Amino acid sequence: KFAAEEKETTINNIKWELSRTQRYVPVLEIEPVELSGATVNNVTGNNAKYLIENGLGVGAIISVCRSGEVIPKHMDTLEPSDVDLPEKCPVCGHTLIWDGVDLKCAFKDCKNIDYSDLQQWCTTIGETDGMAWVLMKQYLDKYEINTLEDLYNIKKGDYVITDLSSRAISITETKVKEFFENLYYNPITAEKALLALNIPRLGESTVKDVIRTNGLVDNLILCANKGYILDDVQRQLLEVVKEATTKSLVENVKKLMHLNYIRERIVGKETENKEIVKVAVTGSLETMKRSAFEKFIEEYGYELSSSIKSCKYLITNNPNSGSSKNRDAQKYGVEIITERDFLSLLGTTDKHTSKDSNTLF
Repeated sequence: KFAAEEKETTINNIKWELSRTQRYVPVLEIEPVELSGATVNNVTGNNAKYLIENGLGVGAIISVCRSGEVIPKHMDTLEPSDVDLPEKCPVCGHTLIWDGVDLKCAFKDCKNIDYSDLQQWCTTIGETDGMAWVLMKQYLDKYEINTLEDLYNIKKGDYVITDLSSRAISITETKVKEFFENLYYNPITAEKALLALNIPRLGESTVKDVIRTNGLVDNLILCANKGYILDDVQRQLLEVVKEATTKSLVENVKKLMHLNYIRERIVGKETENKEIVKVAVTGSLETMKRSAFEKFIEEYGYELSSSIKSCKYLITNNPNSGSSKNRDAQKYGVEIITERDFLSLLGTTDKHTSKDSNTLF
């Protein structure tokens, strides 16, 4: 592999963005540079501690690259500068606190929490092809929906759907109607329901572990109804997820109570308690994009993993290459198999034979 192209530039400004988990994240606005055929204007600052340790203040001269020719990142500080850290939350004005390497707003009633919860909920539960959050927010504002409580006000829900159903609507509004129908009426998978809660540490991998555990989703819905996490459920959680995740669920039980809005529409609360077979992929796929492949193989009981050691198969269209993943597969006795042979195992080869397509069909 060739080393990524690096160039020297200057930090002109530091823009801070409040994340959905109340972390205050820095973005370095730099003097524009051309890297790997693209103009780079912004570089991630990672976190507040990283800025201090690397002297990343306004005026600092740094070297940057595009990691994997995609993500702009800071490589080295050539001339450091003093770092001025923000002191107040830009939304509620409360003093920021240190939380590990991050500055964080710890005010429990910060308006950013309601905004972030609404965004996570709507983009997950209301997910509609071709509809971004910007458009979702435009129509939420139109119907004066600023919180989840506003969204699930019974009169509000009836009014929105009636309004969109009682008149001729544009192509865009057709998408909007689908968006609100997803929020109000359509079935919701247990995975989407849990991911929509915007609870720190409750990510895709953790949610899958919860869903695979018989009865756990039903128990969490029961706790949502009660307004607190039962001791027995806490013990059950500790057997499945890390202690920090269990603690986060306990601390965010108010968010867990949002499940009450949709609990009658949650489907697939439990999955068959069977072993998931892990596979890894190296190199490009011929039949579909990797993201589509990951979702596709879930139906057959497989899970895409980045750890070769825990895999049954390494899938590659160049099985004789000397790549690090191929070497690791040989080291750990993982079977190396081509993409076509793997699809043949699933009995789906005939469905995915186009070399010109990167999609499922």
